[in-house]
Amino acid sequence: MSKSITANTPPNNSGNSTPFSSRPPLSRFHVMRELAQRDLHEFVSEGWHVLEPGTPFVDGIHVRAICMHLQAIAEARLENLIINVPSGHAKSLLTAVFLPAWWWIHAPETRFLYASYSASISVRDSLSQREK
Repeated sequence: MSKSITANTPPNNSGNSTPFSSRPPLSRFHVMRELAQRDLHEFVSEGWHVLEPGTPFVDGIHVRAICMHLQAIAEARLENLIINVPSGHAKSLLTAVFLPAWWWIHAPETRFLYASYSASISVRDSLSQREK
């Protein structure tokens, strides 16, 4: 015989010592924080206003693709990556600012080194905030 559940049926707490009703409710902030920790693109979309307060975040397929590939590198699912998009499409911001910040959530001991066609860009993106 199957057990039917009605609106007045108390929850089955087997295997869980804390009843659902006594757990603190999840806030939107906590949910968004967890999503941003798990997904680089979500981290970028949530943090854009901090780094570029005067520029609205405009999502695009190139931003999603770059984030997806950078996250694959972080998760060791991809070893090499070349990003070829025109200037002004957030390559440096995504790779030299957002990626390290997101990566350091999971592995704070990680260090980064950047190479570019221009020595000034390589130096700019490789220096830590303490050295600038």
